[in-house]
This record gives sequence, structure tokens and C-alpha cells, in this order.
Amino acid sequence: MDEGKIDALVNLAGELIVAKNGISHLARRLQDELEDRELARAVRREHDAIERLAGEMHAAVLQLRMVPLAQVFRSFPRLMRDMSQRLGKKVRLVTNGETTEADKAIVDRLFEPLLHLVRNALDHGIESPERRRTAGKAEGATVTMRASRAGDRFIIEVIDDGRGIDPAIVRRRARERGVIGDDELAVLPDDQVIDLIFSAGFSTAAEVSDISGRGVGMDVVRATVERIGGRASVISRVGAGTTVRLDLPMNIAMSRIMVVSAGGQIFGIPMDAVTETVRLTPDRVSRIKNNDGFVLRDRIVPICSLAELMKLPQARPPGFDARLVIVTDISGKVIALEIDAIEDRLEVVLKPLQGLLSNARGYAGTTLLGDGRVLLVLDLKEILP
Repeated sequence: MDEGKIDALVNLAGELIVAKNGISHLARRLQDELEDRELARAVRREHDAIERLAGEMHAAVLQLRMVPLAQVFRSFPRLMRDMSQRLGKKVRLVTNGETTEADKAIVDRLFEPLLHLVRNALDHGIESPERRRTAGKAEGATVTMRASRAGDRFIIEVIDDGRGIDPAIVRRRARERGVIGDDELAVLPDDQVIDLIFSAGFSTAAEVSDISGRGVGMDVVRATVERIGGRASVISRVGAGTTVRLDLPMNIAMSRIMVVSAGGQIFGIPMDAVTETVRLTPDRVSRIKNNDGFVLRDRIVPICSLAELMKLPQARPPGFDARLVIVTDISGKVIALEIDAIEDRLEVVLKPLQGLLSNARGYAGTTLLGDGRVLLVLDLKEILP
């Protein structure tokens, strides 16, 4: 089927989801305001049926846009041969899971980040044949690109059997580049130190290209992956190799969001970023380095006010001593976002910002609520400190 026609169908199915949310809003009003409870229940039953059908139709339409990852994987055998010959290294590429399918809009965006990963694996991760012999390894190295399904998401791993990433060298480079404060760096465990290779200040520095395993372009990889709702992580063992893992959504047409209120306004927060909600009594909150924080499972979590971040007046509900926070995990950084209330949880179709707002930072997009209001959905990575 023509790609334009498929996109038009996806948009229509998305509008149906918006209309379904409108019916949900009316059904709740009827239950609250109508004396005829039986009629209200009948409306709710019909809404539930429409919700099921709209969801099934949307999923069926999205299936039309699914393509196998072979479309992006097939470019790499020749690229690998050319790069390994240029570098004088013997490298074999192994691919698994090429038949795994994902939304074409996501697959089309994966080539650049995967190219960065393969380049860095060959240039910085894989040793020369002489060094591999000295280390007791086979002269020929192996780079594996592996894809697999994980529920409603899919995973791509780029694995090499090279020298791995030395946390001590990453610590030294991070200190030299001022990527992180010395106090925080001193107590950071090795696995989190390795994650610093994704930092912009770290990976854009020319001097880091000789670090064992990775360097140039890793900030680009994480930024690209996060723009399509994914997460990038790295695992490495010195002398044994490195695995970079991309955790990605199957499609980008639907988003699960939490609708929250803060400072007298409502906002949407992507559910992918939310790990839990906590109501904090005053005795659990402490002042830590000019900022409020609390201890969650032996970890100190700083508290940020959403109203303050959005430059809105603080409006904590009267009679509530406890503070409501959403614990978020953005690229491994855990922060609690203080809000006034949780209004709803929805599946929505996100639209990009347009017109004068098209270049506004801090927003993932907009959607329509059931009562017709436009909801701004936040990009927490942009607004959190």
C-alpha cells in the first residue's frame, strides 16, 4: 500500500482515539450528574465497546506500517568490511533478529545511531590483530547486532568482543572535562561511571577518542534514541568487550501519559519516564545542599517543583501537609517532580508543536483532552535540571 495512504489511515485512527477520549469525558459527567443511573451505566458500556474497537482498529492500522529491521541491518555488512579494511582489523559481523518488526518511522531513524555504534566499536573497541594475540584472543573480532521483542517494545544490542571500557579512564576524562562534580564522581559506582560516555561534554571532546571502547558520537546516539521514546544504556567489562543496548517503542503514534496539575494548570507527563508516585509527609523531606530531597530505598532523591520549573505560582492544595511527587528516571538520573494532583492517565496521539511554538523547548507535543482542551505534554529531559 502507498506510504501516504497508510499515514492518512494512521492519522484518522488517531483522531478516532481523540473522539473516544471525548466520549469518556461525557460518560463520566453523566455518571456524576444524571439521576438515571441505568442510562449512565448504559452510556459507559457503549463507551467501553467503542474504546475497545478504537484501540483494536488503531493497532491494526499501525501493523500496516510495520517493517522488518532487516531494512536497516542490511546496510552494515558492506560498511563493516570497508571500515575494518581501512583500519587494518579483522572483524566479522553477526546479525540476529532481522525479522523483528517495528514502525517504519522508527526503523528509518535507526541507521545513524547504529552507524555511530558500529564505527566506535571498530575504531575504539576492537584491538589490532597484534594486541588481540597478546591478550590471548583470536585475531578476528566479532561485532554482533541483535534485535528482539520485549512486550510492546523492542531491543537492539550492538556487542563487541574488544577491549572494553575502563571505568578508571572514564573517571579521569570526566574529571578533566568537568562533566560531573568531583564529590559526585567519587561515590559513583563503576556501572554509572561508564554511563558518562553518553554525556555531551564528554563524548564531543576530541581527546576522548582513545578511551577504551567508546567516545565520539555517543551523545548523538542517546539524543536520537530518546527523541523517538527510547533509552540507551551500556554494559562493559575490561578486556571482554562492550554491549550498547537500545530499548525502543514498537511505534511512535500512541503515547501513554499521566495528566497532572501544578500551579493552577494541567500538563501531560509521558508514563515511560514515571517510575512511581509518592506522597511525602513533612518528616520525610530534608534540606540537602539548598534543595529539598528525601530518601527512597537508600537513595537520596532531589525534589523539583513542576510549578517552579514552568514559572507558575505555587498552589499547594489547602489542608494538605503531605507533598505529592512523581519519581522520574531520565537517562539514569532519578528526580522527584512535585505536583498538586494527578488528574488522569490516558492513551493519546501526540501531535508536534506547530506555528510559533514549533521551536519551543521542553515539550514533547500536544494532544486534545476529552473536554476539548489542548494539553501540553512535557519533555522531562528538557525541563528537569
